[in-house]
Amino acid sequence: MKVTTNLALLGILLAGTVGISGHAPAEAANNRIKLASAEGRQVIKSKLKGKIEREVMEAEDLMGKRDYAAAADRFHDAIQKNTKNVNAVAGLGMALGKQFKLDGAEEQFNKALQMDPSNPIAHVGKALVLINRLQSSSLTIQRQKESMLKQAENECRQAISVDPYSPDAHYYLGQALKEQGRLDEAANEYKEAIKSDDKHSEAYTGLGMVKLMQGSLAEAGASFKSAIQYNSGNSTAHYGLGRVFLGQGLV
Repeated sequence: MKVTTNLALLGILLAGTVGISGHAPAEAANNRIKLASAEGRQVIKSKLKGKIEREVMEAEDLMGKRDYAAAADRFHDAIQKNTKNVNAVAGLGMALGKQFKLDGAEEQFNKALQMDPSNPIAHVGKALVLINRLQSSSLTIQRQKESMLKQAENECRQAISVDPYSPDAHYYLGQALKEQGRLDEAANEYKEAIKSDDKHSEAYTGLGMVKLMQGSLAEAGASFKSAIQYNSGNSTAHYGLGRVFLGQGLV
């Protein structure tokens, strides 16, 4: 009986030895190391993602404050950490476009659309670039005015199909329609922009300019005053309001 017990104990010890020689405990240790490493990478990745998202949010906040140069720097920092962050790429394009750095802006919008062909910010940005290019006195650009305005209109409509509540998409669509002489349609788009963002100074300005062109001086004046209320540095709104006063005989 004692011999049988001893043999059983020896069997247990040998089984443990076989386990070690068979690498089962070693494999388990390796698996634990791999798991810990994967979890560590995930934590680092999560922290990096959080930092990038913060930078993008800070940049968007700067855009709202019209500090476009600082916003561009923030978007650029986010892109340095993740070149595939489509919101940062499109945001950088918008920040550059607002500074009339049109070639750089268009480059960023094209990159964003390569990553996400339906990205609404990039489509709006393409419209912004087209409309701003029309301010050039170049005869070549002026000859292409009609086709560029139609292209800008199409870009905005693509953006609206994805994000119907984008104030900038409605605003730039209004701009494209106004330049085509489609004033009633333009006014409706400016109003849609204001519905989505009731502090959109540029949309009030656009609406004011349409009303001025239509001879509705009181409505134009109210729109320009709202534009100035939300952005006292809006020079176009000040100019428009001056035109209204002149039309009303308030020299």
